[in-house]
Amino acid sequence: MTISDWKIIQIRNDLRKIRQMVVRRASVRVGILFDLFLILLAFVLNQAFEKEQVPRVIWLVIAIVGFLVPVVAVVVGHFRGKRLRRQSARVQNARDLISLFDDEICYLVMSADSFFSSLYSNSSLTTNKSEEHTNTLKEFYYLEISYYLNKSARLLSLITNNIDNVIDFNDNDTEKISRQRFDNVLNLIDEMYDGIEVSIKQSVEKEAAQRHESARGQSGLGSKSAPSSGVINNTASSSVFRSILSKNAEGRKSIAAIRRIESVF
Repeated sequence: MTISDWKIIQIRNDLRKIRQMVVRRASVRVGILFDLFLILLAFVLNQAFEKEQVPRVIWLVIAIVGFLVPVVAVVVGHFRGKRLRRQSARVQNARDLISLFDDEICYLVMSADSFFSSLYSNSSLTTNKSEEHTNTLKEFYYLEISYYLNKSARLLSLITNNIDNVIDFNDNDTEKISRQRFDNVLNLIDEMYDGIEVSIKQSVEKEAAQRHESARGQSGLGSKSAPSSGVINNTASSSVFRSILSKNAEGRKSIAAIRRIESVF
């Protein structure tokens, strides 16, 4: 699946959210009660000043009762709703986190995987491209993959605060995220972190070997001493590599922390 395919999925998810926001209606109970009170008040005032046999005090009592009933209903509804909101806040938060996983985290991981696949595709890096362009393209892939992976790791960390209501550890709740899906995402992220690290080390070793050969040619000494392997030197690309590896290390720590919390259940 290409990045464009996942972009389409993301757009569909955004449209679904907008549609839900449009059709969602705010509570109208208070407005209805207020309208009923105004109707009753108008009726009472009209009858109170008519020349009827019914004493005005009775209409006054009716008006007071008509006023108190909606007021009491509103007050009771407020405190009851406040209690219910506290009880359902954790459940609602779990629903938001499940949507976050389905709509955003999966999209981010698959976007990273698309770049990762391109990184290891020979045609994407070698077909009619100069070495300078190839190196620049590699850096682009490294940066994009790391961005999507690290953002995924940060968002996944949010799930740990309510993990028991988000992840289905017993494989019996279709509303939650199955443990297999969750573990697959974690495994995929770890595999891409490993792949980037290996690819960067290979690039560093290749760059060191090229500098070594260049130095030998310029000196004319023909030295056969081996270049330092795996050492990131102070070049522009090496600075990018160090930054990528440093940020990825933080992301890997987040994933490791998530796995530790998950192992408790």
